[in-house]
Amino acid sequence: MNHTNKVLWGEGLFLRPQHFQRQDRYHESRLHQTANALHPYAWGVNKIQIDQDALANNSLRLLDMSVIFQDGEIYKAPGDDDLPDAVNLTDIPQSQQTITYYAALPSLKGFGGNFSSSANANKSTRYAQANRETPDLFTEAAKAEMTYLKKAVRLVSELDPRDSFVCFPLVRLRRASTSGFELDPNFIPPSLSISSAPILFLKLRRLMDALQAKVNALYGHHREPSKNVVEFRSGDISSFWLLHTTSSAYANLTHYLNNPLLHPERLYEQLLALTGALMTFSKTYTLSDLPGYQHQDPGPCFAKLDIIIRELLDTVISSRYFAIALSELKPSYHHGMLDSGKIDDKTAFYLAVSADMPAIELIDIVPLRFKTGAPEDVDKFVLAAMPGVKLVHSPQVPAALP
Repeated sequence: MNHTNKVLWGEGLFLRPQHFQRQDRYHESRLHQTANALHPYAWGVNKIQIDQDALANNSLRLLDMSVIFQDGEIYKAPGDDDLPDAVNLTDIPQSQQTITYYAALPSLKGFGGNFSSSANANKSTRYAQANRETPDLFTEAAKAEMTYLKKAVRLVSELDPRDSFVCFPLVRLRRASTSGFELDPNFIPPSLSISSAPILFLKLRRLMDALQAKVNALYGHHREPSKNVVEFRSGDISSFWLLHTTSSAYANLTHYLNNPLLHPERLYEQLLALTGALMTFSKTYTLSDLPGYQHQDPGPCFAKLDIIIRELLDTVISSRYFAIALSELKPSYHHGMLDSGKIDDKTAFYLAVSADMPAIELIDIVPLRFKTGAPEDVDKFVLAAMPGVKLVHSPQVPAALP
């Protein structure tokens, strides 16, 4: 029996330990249900530190661990609780290349048996006794010895039964190339914050670098008629919206990079929004390809979403123009290479010229002073004072040109 009903306090009540136990249980359950209603993923790792040297010597030992279990139980060690016993990894079968260990807390039994004294430790109980000298917080009274309950958390492998525990995956190991074990770099445990999963924080930073590079590349495709002002033409609509998408996403993700204590599920929501926006520019993926958030094992869904975003960021928006770079071979002689795969008999060439003179004069001078043609013909045009390929002023620039 594990009821969490409110205790009736009335006159003449004969107090028993059960009254206080059920009162605590009622308030703990109420708090947990409220927190779970506000955020269904308010459990997981808050902080974990693993002894890397011990791991190389076939021993899994934790140095620091702070977690919240699915039933709302808070565990923090060392300090309030004791760290789990180290695990000897030499007993793992050689055929097992990877193995996952769970943070396991015995389930609360409804008919007692949830406590064991320090002298009679029982691995099946949820709590262990801890006696402490406790000071008076408000008066000058002497210290008094009080008995507390410490959570008896242990590390249980995926090979062992876990039905009697409240548990979640904490760490995944893989065999090292030399000897011993090492942490699986792709594993992300259920986490309460972005900072509690270092690989997730690293993925976020790398994604923002990719977004920044994309934004810079898109800015480079547009003209700046005046300082700090980017000009868009009607033919730049796709480029404009891609720039808008990447810039907006970068701004939103900056908040998560600067506030890594935020929950990973909130970050996942932002990444989904970015992915959906990028799908506007490519049919490589469909909306059905979007993975759902899995708090129990968030690593695969974050990894898949990261792959989709990076592939979509590499989408090349087709345009009806391309630039031909001109190199100055010698004073006043400029040479440009033509790609036969990009041009045909319908291709039109435009030469952009700017000078410190009135536009009317520039329009008259350019056809007279510019000699355009194949490299072997230009010298002949100059020596013979021939015009070369005819240049005609275009009073209106095509919309496709930047």
